Amino acid sequence: MVRPTALGGRLWNIIPKHNWLLFPGSKLRASILAHPAFKDAKVEVGQNALSITVEERKPAYLWCGNDPKVIESCFFADSEAIIFADAPIFS
Repeated sequence: MVRPTALGGRLWNIIPKHNWLLFPGSKLRASILAHPAFKDAKVEVGQNALSITVEERKPAYLWCGNDPKVIESCFFADSEAIIFADAPIFS
């Protein structure tokens, strides 16, 4: 997570870290992609704007474990078989 403290203070005790040229866009993108529900993220930083575009994973499969007799929890997986979210138990 990019914390407000990452934008606080000054670089070389001169330039404010909240200057748009110093915005940690790659750190923000990495923070977004650390969440398994997001497949991709694009962060664009401009002088007067910050644009964040995310692509969410889409459920393609429901995985409920290897034993069909014991279903304790189920998960959604995308087309690449990446599990990204808990699924409700269907009856």
